[in-house]
This record gives sequence, C-alpha cells and structure tokens, in this order.
Amino acid sequence: MAHDADRAKPDAAHRSPDGALTLNVFNAGWVAFEGFEWHAHGDAAALAAEILADHVTLDLRWKHGAIEDVRALFGVDDIADYLTRAEKYQLPDERIELRTWSGAPAPSHPFP
Repeated sequence: MAHDADRAKPDAAHRSPDGALTLNVFNAGWVAFEGFEWHAHGDAAALAAEILADHVTLDLRWKHGAIEDVRALFGVDDIADYLTRAEKYQLPDERIELRTWSGAPAPSHPFP
C-alpha cells in the first residue's frame, strides 16, 4: 500500500543531526523519509526509535552531490554482503553511503 507522504501530515518529524534527512512518523502505523518514496509499516514509534538511536543502517544514494534516494535497512544481517549486491547495480554516476541517523558510518556487523 503506497502513501502520499508529501500530502499526509506527519504526527512527528525528526531532523538528522547533520540536517540531511527528516524522518516523518505517522501514528497510523508508518514512518517515511521526507521527500523520498521509502516507508515502513508497523509500530511507528518503535520504528522511529530504532532509527533515531542509530540501530538501523541507512542506505543513501547520492547523485550529482544530492541525495537521490534513502531507505532504512531493517532486518539486514550482513551489511558487507548487502553493499556488494548494491554495488553490482550501482549507476556510474551514483555514490552509495551506508550510515546511521547521526551520520556515522554504518558498522559492518548487524546491530544488536
């Protein structure tokens, strides 16, 4: 089920420390990054808490110096394998950044 996150009003919005991302929380049961298609359904408060606590790897796709896409990698156990697969389909002018909400590089092992 797709959502029109640009028209829906979030119940809460969180700005990343570096100002690059805004995580919108919808009490109807989903979270989304403002301006991007990715979203996740479930306990919105719990999903947001995991992201905000740096317990989830974020996959940012950069193109021409701007973020073109972002998604939270819930349930990815092997970050190195994920990156290897992602790079296989990486566009020539695209840069992949795996990081946490705070902007720190994502660890190469799964979060506890």
